[in-house]
This record gives sequence, structure tokens and C-alpha cells, in this order.
Amino acid sequence: MIFNEQGFLSLEMETISNNIYNENKTLFDFWYKLNKFSVKIMFDLKILDNDDQQIIGVQLFSKISRGFQTIVLLYKNGLNTEAKIILRTIIETLYILKSITEKLEYAKDFYYSYLINSKNLTEEILKNEFNAFDSLIDKLKIEDLEKLREEIKTLNAKKITKKEWAIRSGLMKKYHCAYKVLCSDTHPDVKNLQQEFLDVEKGEIMSINLLPKTNGIKEAFRTAGSVLIDGLKCVCELTEIEFNKEFEKDINEIYFSYPDY
Repeated sequence: MIFNEQGFLSLEMETISNNIYNENKTLFDFWYKLNKFSVKIMFDLKILDNDDQQIIGVQLFSKISRGFQTIVLLYKNGLNTEAKIILRTIIETLYILKSITEKLEYAKDFYYSYLINSKNLTEEILKNEFNAFDSLIDKLKIEDLEKLREEIKTLNAKKITKKEWAIRSGLMKKYHCAYKVLCSDTHPDVKNLQQEFLDVEKGEIMSINLLPKTNGIKEAFRTAGSVLIDGLKCVCELTEIEFNKEFEKDINEIYFSYPDY
């Protein structure tokens, strides 16, 4: 089953994936080493049942960790645009994790944002424009919406934007240099779509480019690695695992082994 018949679902992908790994072996080996270190710490974490800051923080870091591993798998299969979409997601998650690590009150704001999102979705379902929510509308009542509205009013809850989270976390450099740049991979635009054409001659499209790509792999790996390390430091602080000199030594040994660092 060749690639031009089944694309990324073809049996040929195993060979393609191995070739991508071999061409970028140093990068992938670095990622596997960093991931192994991170996962080991994750399984050693001890979480207090009554500590909301810890619980939310570990959940957020788990999202970063899974996202990190997803990026590795996507790049290994030549799905570079899809990998960058996940990269943008874990950067956004780090804003929130770093913020709530520094201030407990920010964990409340995270919950408030959830309440407001729930209210907005409930309003859309009950409105049921274009009959889009026929399967859900019978499961909700106007009382559910009123309850959410009352809780939001009582708590004086406000939704925090992504940029506000970035400011709170002190990661505005990442916001401008990585997060905003990656918007073009998340949302279709002219520049992003141009890579879908392999050959264009005199305004005529000669072929469509469906082949696996690893464009920007080094930059993406560097950014994702820094996100994972920052997130790891946050979750260690929240769970009172001392990020001691041995941890620092291990991280530095891993990170400074990064190719062309």
C-alpha cells in the first residue's frame, strides 16, 4: 500500500517514519531523553486531595506532557503543521500553569473562566440555532443556565484572555515569538496554504504536495523542550518536590546536549 494511494495511513509510513527519525536522529534522541526524565518525575508525584492548586497544576502539566509526546509522534510521521498546532496548545497551557504556580488566586480565575465558558455554551445549546444541538437540548433546562449566571454574578467571575495569562506568567516573549507566530499554522492563511502545492508554473498548479514534511523541526523541538522543562519546574514546586541540584544537573546535561545549542 503506497503513500500516493492511502497517504499517511499507508503501510509505507513505517519506512517513511524510520527515514525521518534517521535523518533527525540527534534531535529525536534528545526529545526521548527529556521525555523519559519528565515522565519519571510525573509518576513520582504525590498529590494532596484537598489542594486545588496542586490538582489543577498536575492536570495542566499532564496536558503539556501528552502534548510534548504528541509533537514527537507527529514530527516523526512528517505531520509538521499538525505538530505546530499542538505546540501552540502546550505554550498556552504553560501560561496558566506558571501563573497558578506563582499565585493561588489565579487558580480561582482558571475556574471562573470555565464557568463563563460553560454559561456561553449552555446559552448556545438552549438557543439551538440551526437545530445544531437537537441531541443535547433535552438534557438542559433554563434553570441550569440561571444557576450558572447566578454563580458567576456571586463570584464576580471574569474570563481571562490568553494574553492576560501570558502577562501574568511573565512569558510575553514566548507569546510574541512563538505563540503568535504559530497562529498561521493553527488558522488557515495564504502563506500556510502555499505549502500544499508542490509545483506552480506560470500561475498553473502542476501538482499537490501531500508528502510528509519536517519544516521547522529544530525550532519546534527547542520551543517544546523549553515548555516541558518550565512546566516540570512548576509542577515540582507545586507538589513540593525540590528541584534540587541533581535535577538541575540532569536538565542541563539533557538541554545543553541539544544539537547546535
